[in-house]
This record gives sequence, C-alpha cells and structure tokens, in this order.
Amino acid sequence: MTVVVTRLAGFEVAGSFLLAIAFSNIFAFIGLFGVRGYQICDVREQFSNGEYVASRILSMGASLVPFAVVLYINSYDRATTLACIAFMLFKLLEGLSDIFLGIMQRANHYTWLAVSYTLKGALTLAAFTLLLLAGQSLFVAILGMAVVYLPVLLLHDAVRLRHLGAFALHFGNLKTLYKACFPLMLHSLLLAVMVYLPRDAIASLLGKAEVGYYGALAMVIVVFSTLAGAVSSGINPAMSRMLAANNTAGLRKLFRTMFFSVLAASAAILILGKLLGPWVFGLLFGAEILPYMYMLTPVLISGVLLMCVSMFDGVFVALERRVLLLACNVVGTLFCWATVSTLTQNYGIFGANLSMIGGLGLRLVLLGALSLWLLRERFGVDVLKGQR
Repeated sequence: MTVVVTRLAGFEVAGSFLLAIAFSNIFAFIGLFGVRGYQICDVREQFSNGEYVASRILSMGASLVPFAVVLYINSYDRATTLACIAFMLFKLLEGLSDIFLGIMQRANHYTWLAVSYTLKGALTLAAFTLLLLAGQSLFVAILGMAVVYLPVLLLHDAVRLRHLGAFALHFGNLKTLYKACFPLMLHSLLLAVMVYLPRDAIASLLGKAEVGYYGALAMVIVVFSTLAGAVSSGINPAMSRMLAANNTAGLRKLFRTMFFSVLAASAAILILGKLLGPWVFGLLFGAEILPYMYMLTPVLISGVLLMCVSMFDGVFVALERRVLLLACNVVGTLFCWATVSTLTQNYGIFGANLSMIGGLGLRLVLLGALSLWLLRERFGVDVLKGQR
C-alpha cells in the first residue's frame, strides 16, 4: 500500500495515509482487546467460539468512542481526518475477520485461512490501487478497501464457520474473558502507541512529507511485525501445550530453534539491507527516496528489535504472566514518549526512530531477563541448558 500511494499520489499524501494507519491502529487494538492471542492459546477451551465472536463485537463497538474523541482533539487537517475515519472502518471489518480466523486456526482449517488471507490481500490492494489510478481521494480509496473486504468476510469466512458455533453468541461470561485479556490489550495498545509516536512527532515538527519518507523506509517494520505475528501464532499454541505437559526437552528445542532462527534472520536482513537497500527502495519509490537511505539501517534495527520482542511476548502469554508483559511494555513506551520530541527536534527523522529503538531495546532486555527467570521458577531448571 505504501508503495502504491507514494507512486500514485506522492510522499505528502503517503504521509497522511501512514499517519492515519498509525493513529487508527491504536484504537483498533482496543477493539481487538488481545483476545486472539488468548484464543489460540486456550487449549482447555474455557470459552466457546460464540463467546469469542460476541466479545469482539462489543469491544470493536466500544473502541469507536475513544477513537472519535481523540480524533476530534487532535484536529488533523481534513484529508488526514477523513483517512483516519475510513481506515478505522476498514479495521472494524478486519477485527471481526481476526476472530473468525482464530476459530479456523483452533479447528486446524489452515486451508481456509490461506484462502481468506489471499482473497482479502489481493482484493484490497487492487481496489486501493485502481481507485487512486482513477484519481479518487485517499478517503475513497481506503473506503474501497472496506467495500471489497466485506464480501470475503461474509461469503467465505462466515459461511465456513456456520457449523462451528461462531454465531451462537453468548455475552454472559465476557467479563471473565475481558479480565483475562485486559493486560494483553494494554500490551498491544502500548506497542501501537510506540509506533505512532515517531510518526506524530515527525508530522508535527517536520511535516507530512517527512512522514511519507520515513514511512516508506519503515514499511519494513510492518513486514517484520506481520511476519513475527504469523510465526508467533503458530508457535504460541505449541508452547502452551509443552508448558502444560512440563515438556522441558521440547521447550529447550523450541527456544533454541527460535533463537538461532531470529539470529540468522537478523543478520541476513541487515546485510541484505546494506547491499541491496538503495537499489530496492530506489526501484520502489524512485530517486526521491535515495537521500534518505542513511535511515535504512536504523529502521532495520527497529524492525529486528520488534521481531525479537514479539517472540518473547509469546512466552509471557503461554506462562500466563500478562501483567509482567504489560509492565515491560509500559517501560519501553514511556521511554519513547519521553524522548521522541527532543530527539526529533535535534536529529530529525533519525532522532524519531532512535526513540523507538531505545524503547524496543529496553523492552527486549527486560523481556529476555524475565523470561529466563520465569522459566527457571516454573521448572526449577535452566530450560535452555537443562541444568539446575
């Protein structure tokens, strides 16, 4: 999407688009309420599919209230405000889809998942691109994404789930579910705030075009976040089962595989970014992006840190230590909030990204140290070494 809007509408419109995404995602995470992470780890099936769907309907509706209030307070220009509204509508549909996909995953219908992701991805990209090519506004282009997303949600996802109890809605036990997921919701919300803060500081201090340049490079962070989320969705249920069975040998193998995989991926990403980055980004965004290539390595470091943090998150969810996970996220987000304006004023977009690196790095150190302590406390052994 970033490439399309930049190529067809320029970096300033891209800045509005990226700011709208970052802003709307904050409230979308309130709507998600951390339930998907809990849902896929619910190996004891404490809650029914109908309860999960009911919880999502209520939380997505409730998220619209703070969204409207903060959007009014922020007083963005008209184009950015309309883009925020359209993107939030799209995120509402995506939020409902997310809980449907969790049901598919719990039922091991991975083919349904693949078809759903493919159809939604292809249709939304096509609608967005064609509408911008036709000269429509950013607002209309984003609405077009929602329009083509809805039929897949209704005619594929909903139809597939009609025999899995997804629409036998139950609202009576939702307080227990929300209470269990509240730390996860705050954790996700704070991460969204951390992603938003640099973009907001850049827009306020340097202008929306600079947000476009930064966002063009920072799209790799979104890629890493999506990749880490997809990998974690597959790993977390397995980790939960191993913890429930006290399978230290399996956990040791899983953690070592995760560690070496992340290490190899990080090294490959940084090396390839250095070697191919200018050519790839020049090809995607044109020569106008080349003066900003000094930012690629710092942005890649942010992406790698986010990927590592996402891996550790699953350990805390599986161990049911969500409050500790939240505390680590609070520390990282507070660091970013406290430093982003000063660093952006002094060092431009490099400073804005540096505040994010600091927040993620601090969070990663805390998560890593606490993970080792929690696992040793749980099993009485060093799980990674198999020693007491």
